[in-house]
Amino acid sequence: MALRPDCPVLSKGTRVVRQVEDGKTTWVVRAGGTGKYLRVGESEALLLELMDGKRTVEEVRVGWVARKKENLDPRDLWTFLAQMRKAQVVEETDVGKNLLLLEKARQKRKERLFAGGIGSLLYFRVKLMDPDRWLSAIEPYTRWMFTRAFVVAAGALVLCAVLVLVSRAGEITRHLKDFGFLAEAAGGFLGVWLTALAIVAMHETAHGVACKHWGGEVREVGFLLMLFNPCFYCNVNDAWTFESRAARLWVTAAGGVSEAVLGSLCVLLWAASEPGTALHSHAYVVFMISLSGTMLFNMNPLVKLDGYYIFADFVKVENLRERSWKHLKWILQGKLLGRPAAEVAADAREARILLLYGLASATYMTLLLGTLSVLLIGALLGGGGAGPFQVLLLATLVWLMLRGPLTAAGGAMKGAIRKQTEKHGAARVWGACGAGAAAAALVACFVPWNRAASGDATAEPARTADLRAPFEGRVAEVRAGEGERVAAGEPVFRVDSPVEEAAARVARDTADRLRRDAMLPRVPGDAGAAAAVKEAEAAALRAAAAEKRLSGRLVASPFDGVVLTRRAVEAVGAPVSRDEPVLRVGDLSRMRFRTTMDGRSVGRLREGMEAVVHLRAFPGEAVEGKVASVARIPQPEKGAPDAEPRWEVVVESPNPDGRIRPGMTGELKVLFERTTVAGAVLKGVSETFRRDLLK
Repeated sequence: MALRPDCPVLSKGTRVVRQVEDGKTTWVVRAGGTGKYLRVGESEALLLELMDGKRTVEEVRVGWVARKKENLDPRDLWTFLAQMRKAQVVEETDVGKNLLLLEKARQKRKERLFAGGIGSLLYFRVKLMDPDRWLSAIEPYTRWMFTRAFVVAAGALVLCAVLVLVSRAGEITRHLKDFGFLAEAAGGFLGVWLTALAIVAMHETAHGVACKHWGGEVREVGFLLMLFNPCFYCNVNDAWTFESRAARLWVTAAGGVSEAVLGSLCVLLWAASEPGTALHSHAYVVFMISLSGTMLFNMNPLVKLDGYYIFADFVKVENLRERSWKHLKWILQGKLLGRPAAEVAADAREARILLLYGLASATYMTLLLGTLSVLLIGALLGGGGAGPFQVLLLATLVWLMLRGPLTAAGGAMKGAIRKQTEKHGAARVWGACGAGAAAAALVACFVPWNRAASGDATAEPARTADLRAPFEGRVAEVRAGEGERVAAGEPVFRVDSPVEEAAARVARDTADRLRRDAMLPRVPGDAGAAAAVKEAEAAALRAAAAEKRLSGRLVASPFDGVVLTRRAVEAVGAPVSRDEPVLRVGDLSRMRFRTTMDGRSVGRLREGMEAVVHLRAFPGEAVEGKVASVARIPQPEKGAPDAEPRWEVVVESPNPDGRIRPGMTGELKVLFERTTVAGAVLKGVSETFRRDLLK
């Protein structure tokens, strides 16, 4: 049946839900035509209630006036009705429906063309199914997860996992370097990728189950391609209709909580399983993916994911991110520049929240973009240039995050240029722009810039010595532990050997006996007297040699240094053989820093070049040194024959005060060319692309 344009009715599926929080009443409207949600006031909710398809627009107005005891301008009512029809809250007329179908078709054609840009390519989603029925089927089996007992148990589990992570932080950090081997043990990188997809699917299912538990509907689940990273999504917007804010927070936090519980359980499994087993590797991969994704991204309120919506609902500020940016714009334009700007905050409390969140978000974005910019600039100005894909990827990420501000800045700049052109003429304006660009290029030709090749480095002593056992026996004493200083010639450990002690005692007794025999009175001219004296002297020499050998059981350091062997005192009582290394000492007066680089980075490196090391233990300080060696790392025989060769770069640096300790890490940079900003950019670009393509 055709609808009369003057008898409005709500669209099929439209719901109006009343919510009361802190004594304040609002209404949430679910648009039946789009599935989107609006928040309206009491007056708007009453108008929607009166639009039942039986009343004309005038009768709706009369009924509203009778209920509210206020006047309502018919023009305002028609404006509101047009807005609700556009939002598909109110059913369109037949003519409007036809126009709406044409608009939807045009929009779909536009989406198929990726909206004229790369945004849809990098954020592409496809609806797969309506999961409401199967979520309703599994919800009864998960109700125990929404109890206080489960929350307490989950909290205890997470706390235990945190204690394990803290106690074994060093081991976890070391495993990060071997993540590739662990990934292979977990089924290869394809297995890691499938594991990540499974974790994301569990995350989204948790959102859907929570929404069903609290009485909502979940009508859409699908596939999402975000920045070329495939994942899933679950539309739980129906949670906005929940009257309880706690229920809304439960739905938003359910995904992160499920990942935290899964990750914590895998932390305990990893700690309890034997290294090298499949369970050990799988558990490590799962908790690294789930916990890192939850802590760094999903629950981060500065990233528009679950943590953002939890925080926004907690502080009770809608559209927090967008409004915080508009609030900062209002402060800059209205307060500082004196230009007209619309105020965003409704009261002083909201203004403080918008200001603080806006500043935090701006700082986070600045740090993130700064890091990406440093990577991009370092790739262009560094050792071997950057690969085209690396440059394209970093530039794309920067553009995606700055697309809005850059577009706005470009529009403002375009308007300013147009205004100046109308005022001063095009020739003068563009001449000034050209002069400014030429001045900037000229400055870039004189601003110095150091080109460098960089890599992560680890400190170690430039000189080390293995202290070996002088003979077979047992370690009886260790006089210096790990990290303790020892002087040149100072005994470090002692080896006891019953065999050597017995041999020395026998040699000593034999020498004493022969010496006494040689001293006995003899007949003059007795030939045996001379032989006895010689035998006694030989025995004395053998006894002295045995004593000297036995005195070597105290092994001393050959130079001033520190003990490098871990848990050195645990060597006491251990059996040792002759020349077996027992402890290692190192001279800390000079340190070496080792790093690995690829062929492009080391192409210009030579021994004796200047280098600097920025240690993480001393932020803001630079350790100067020189390149000691550049050598190719031999590939294992079983390695891939086409693997890119790696090179080891060693830098030596003085360490007179001994501040630098073995094992400290940092970033090593070898300065191979002093040039200007312009020269660095030109050379970086020329090294990025293949020159043989131009021949």
